Amino acid sequence: MAAPFHRAHSADENRVVSPPAAPTPRGEGQPGAPGGRGGGGGGGGGAAGRIAHSPSYPNSGYATNGDGNLGGSRRSLEGGGGSSKALSRSSSGAVANADATGGNGEVGSSRWLRRGESGEGSGKHWSGTSSALSASSETPRAWASQLSASGDNSGGAILELGDYNDQMATSPYPEAIKEEEGSVEGRNVPMPDVTLEEELSESLMPLKWVFFPEADPIQQFRGKPWREKIWVFLKGVFPILEWLPKYDLRYYLLGDIIGGVSIAIMSVPQDVSYAKYANLPAEFALRTSFIPPLLYAIQGSSKHLVIAPVSVVSQLLGTTLSGIVDPSADPALYTSLAVTATFFCGIFQLIMGLCRFGFLVDFLNQPTIVGFLSGCSLTIAIQQLKLILGYKDFTLSTSIVNIIAAIVQYSSQFQWKAFVMGMSFFLYLTTVRALVYLKPKNKVFYYLNALGPLTSIVISTIIVSVAGLSTKGIPTIGKIGTGLHGASSISYLNFSSEFVADVATVGFIACLVCLAESVGIARTFASLYGYHIDGNKEMVAFGSMNLVGSFTSCYVATGSFSRTAVNMLAGARTAVTQVIMSGLILLVLLVAAPLFKNVPNCVVGAVIANAALNLLDFHAAWSLWKVDKMDFLVMSGCFLAILFGSPEIGLLVAILLSLIKILLRSLRPHIRLLGLLPNAAATAVSVLQFPNSTLCEGIVMLRIESPLYFPGANFVRQRVKKLCDAYARGYQQPVKHCVLDLSVMHDIDVTAIEAMRDLHRDLTQTGIQLCLASANRDVLRKMFDAQLLAEIGEQWLFVTPADAVKLCRAVALSQPAAKESEQLLTSVETYDI
Repeated sequence: MAAPFHRAHSADENRVVSPPAAPTPRGEGQPGAPGGRGGGGGGGGGAAGRIAHSPSYPNSGYATNGDGNLGGSRRSLEGGGGSSKALSRSSSGAVANADATGGNGEVGSSRWLRRGESGEGSGKHWSGTSSALSASSETPRAWASQLSASGDNSGGAILELGDYNDQMATSPYPEAIKEEEGSVEGRNVPMPDVTLEEELSESLMPLKWVFFPEADPIQQFRGKPWREKIWVFLKGVFPILEWLPKYDLRYYLLGDIIGGVSIAIMSVPQDVSYAKYANLPAEFALRTSFIPPLLYAIQGSSKHLVIAPVSVVSQLLGTTLSGIVDPSADPALYTSLAVTATFFCGIFQLIMGLCRFGFLVDFLNQPTIVGFLSGCSLTIAIQQLKLILGYKDFTLSTSIVNIIAAIVQYSSQFQWKAFVMGMSFFLYLTTVRALVYLKPKNKVFYYLNALGPLTSIVISTIIVSVAGLSTKGIPTIGKIGTGLHGASSISYLNFSSEFVADVATVGFIACLVCLAESVGIARTFASLYGYHIDGNKEMVAFGSMNLVGSFTSCYVATGSFSRTAVNMLAGARTAVTQVIMSGLILLVLLVAAPLFKNVPNCVVGAVIANAALNLLDFHAAWSLWKVDKMDFLVMSGCFLAILFGSPEIGLLVAILLSLIKILLRSLRPHIRLLGLLPNAAATAVSVLQFPNSTLCEGIVMLRIESPLYFPGANFVRQRVKKLCDAYARGYQQPVKHCVLDLSVMHDIDVTAIEAMRDLHRDLTQTGIQLCLASANRDVLRKMFDAQLLAEIGEQWLFVTPADAVKLCRAVALSQPAAKESEQLLTSVETYDI
């Protein structure tokens, strides 16, 4: 134990001098010297810059004895009592206007003393005769409200509430902390007076974080010359400027070329089929695989997503627009409506991106991604049976039930030669993939696997052409129109009042479908390769490419799952594959279309089916089952909804299940029973997690392990009461105190506050005192504004549950005015509300 102070008066009556003393070992701190007249009080936990080592803060450092007469208005690092760095929140602050022998005095203008804070002027009052602060190792939490009178702990009191004036200019903490997202949490300095404007701004802060997660979107432009600002802006709008200078030809180019060529060859037969679904010429679909991918490569944030016409959107346009005008009766009007619907789709996507609705991407959690990936893979693989079996007619539905029904219904169209060829190449691709899995370091197997889709289509096309199999039972693509005539479609846009409302509705539906499917695909493949998708940039990129596409004889483009799967399987690394694909599609449109005349549909189907099945992730599903059954349920719901419905329905089901999961946890928040560890009495832990922890006689400690909102407020009130009753019945003794640990409850709403008020009243009627511990700043502010703290009593607000237990034990033992108890009492002013 440190030796008491010896008072020695100097010539200046306003100074109190402490004689030198030997350094205090870790764990012991010198009590502070009494305050000088008007100059500030002594330091807590010893002076000379460090506080006493406390059991609660074992890394707080050593305490050395020193002068306790450095008062004034300096805070924390140079507060009264020497430049005390109060790592354990010990105050070395001053008590102004106190005489040398100690007495009542006023502290400075700061609302409370914390971490060595002190100030000038008047504002708050200490009740009692204390004039110095102590940070002895005997005190578990050396808070600013722990007073000792002349070093003997004979008096103590609680800070009173009142106004304060915080002077931020004197804060010793870094500017970066003071400016951090408008929050004072963790700043350890008093919060200034809050105006209505500031309070509204802070209330809307979560909404700001939704749309601007980077907190300050213009921070990256500050303090930079205009040329650099323009360059930063361009990189934000066109991500290609960010990654293209870092492009490594040695590691990326080969895989990108193979991927680009593979998906280009695949695109031709698929585009011809999808154009028929949309009731448009094949040239429209081929242009859609030419212009929009180029724009996405410049603006998109996904490295693997392939932009092209897709089945679901083609069917959507074909069915909805056919209800407005008959494509066979007036093909020109139908084409103009399709182009106009593409225009509206691009406008809506662009607006959503500019309005920063990219946060919707965050609703696609990991279970949703796993279910979406597996469901789409299996569905797309099964759909390829149409091509492998050689059918001409087939269902447009993606439901596995309808697909199986169509296989049976159109069995008379079965072509055995197409089936044999398709299955042969499917087995070849599967075998090569298995060899790569068994011997991943073998370069021969690697290149056979990467070139598999390309070589399969080339070899099969040569066989069909040489043997003339296109007329002997193996369906092929057939003749494709060439040229770029009529590439401009600005004149096709039709905004007549007769059709504009219907066409805009079709465009809006297509917008939502495209964003749901393409963002889901992009997020899925990004998670496989460990990079981030920017939802806002994705929406802007989709809007731009569809808007430009409506001017260049394209229809709605979005992310293609099958082509993205093949692109990844071929070893593509960057969006350069889109540029290569676009260049090859341009060659097809100009001169190379005849080369695709004899590409067999069955081999195209085999390539797509093989790539899709390789994306089935059983390991991820098993991991979800082991880790979280609710997440496995979300994944299963998404998978089954896609399998028996459509990808859009699957995403909707997964998002709804995820929201229901969150709602259920909000309805029934977890409440843990806490105990104290035998060798660490200051630590409150779950009795389930630590069976050796002990409960406290007459004291129930509970932790609410989630934010408290209106759905679960009444449940918490009833649950706490039942736990108190169960404790009383089980231990055959009354409960005197109920301590709620609010350290995990980072937010609370008005309904929950009223439930807490009802809980306090119910417990009071049964003779139980409610105590609150470890509440954060936002929760305390709401409770204070709602007068809940005044009703409970500020003396029952604690820093930690262990502090609360220590006081409750003292009260239970009926210790009159227990000194230790008074030291543990803290007020709301300690909490920065």
